[in-house]
Amino acid sequence: MTVQELGRRIKNYRISSGLTQAALAEKLMLAPQTVSKWERALSSPDITYLSALCLALGITPSKLLEENDEKNVGYMIAIDGGGSKTELVLFDTDGRVIERLRTDGTNPNLVGIQNAVKTLKEAIDKFLCNHSEIERIYAGISGSASGGNGAALLELLKKRYPAYKITVESDIMNIIGLAEKNDRCTAAIMGTGVVAYGWDGDTLRRLGGWGSIFDSAGSGYCIGRDIIALALAAEDGLAERGEAVRLVEAKLGTKPFASIDHLYKNGSDYIASFAPLAFAAMEAGDRDAEKIVRKSTEYLASLILKAIEKYDVGNSVIIGGGIATGAPVVQKLLREAIPTHITLEFSSLPPIFGAMRRCLDLSGTNYNFKDLKENFINTYK
Repeated sequence: MTVQELGRRIKNYRISSGLTQAALAEKLMLAPQTVSKWERALSSPDITYLSALCLALGITPSKLLEENDEKNVGYMIAIDGGGSKTELVLFDTDGRVIERLRTDGTNPNLVGIQNAVKTLKEAIDKFLCNHSEIERIYAGISGSASGGNGAALLELLKKRYPAYKITVESDIMNIIGLAEKNDRCTAAIMGTGVVAYGWDGDTLRRLGGWGSIFDSAGSGYCIGRDIIALALAAEDGLAERGEAVRLVEAKLGTKPFASIDHLYKNGSDYIASFAPLAFAAMEAGDRDAEKIVRKSTEYLASLILKAIEKYDVGNSVIIGGGIATGAPVVQKLLREAIPTHITLEFSSLPPIFGAMRRCLDLSGTNYNFKDLKENFINTYK
């Protein structure tokens, strides 16, 4: 291995470890100028420093010195951060997934800025440990569009990874990235929460998405809440004991009022987990369940139509979120509620593909959407 190549590797591993030259030198009890000379190929480390150097960099000596070190130029990291889970992929500019990772939620509104950054750093570092040369990191994070969260996340990540180009945006951009024509469209999410955005290729404008306290319908949380409320009303004799009520009681294993503390303590994700019961009851002919489902789909349809009208973003709509993409009855009702001249697209791809595509767009990379999609599908699993 040449002195130049060794210096390059020391520099890349130092940066990926979040160390300055001075910090690395301090760990080795050397002058910062010594590390600088190594990285500029003006000298190379003495063999007596090899173990300590690799320990400080978090790598093995064989990793530092192996002759078949791959050139990872062109690799990028894309992140889809949600409230309960976060997914990351390391990929190349052709859309091939090199590595993938799932970890805890990183919505700063739910876990806090510091915990979100800690989770992101730990995950990113796992990629950088094996692939030192990465061009860009893109993070579409739920909750980053509110309260200055995005700017705070970006600042802390840049402090940790000063050598990389980093972008932090709302996770709605991950959904927009799923649309084949993503330069101008309406994007909506119907998952645990509900929200719609108008995107003109430059500016993102929001409708709805006020959270579980203020949203009245449209989300998995609202559907789950309403079907539990129906079961509570039936327990009081104020509603019929239909299929929906029976399914709720079966899931709880008891009468709903006996589980009221349990329901309150387990949060919005748990309440949203009852939403599929409404779809099952509706399919079984339960009219109360049908009213609950229709109320939420009609609310989302109203957000979509208002975004198209208000923001002049064309008639293309991309819809994501577990409720919308996982429940055929929701897709059917949305198509019924929205005029046929408006194109609805329910992508079968996960949001991480949209994050990956947004990363490529920001980098100015030219690609063919169909080839990108095919490469992703072939390597993602």
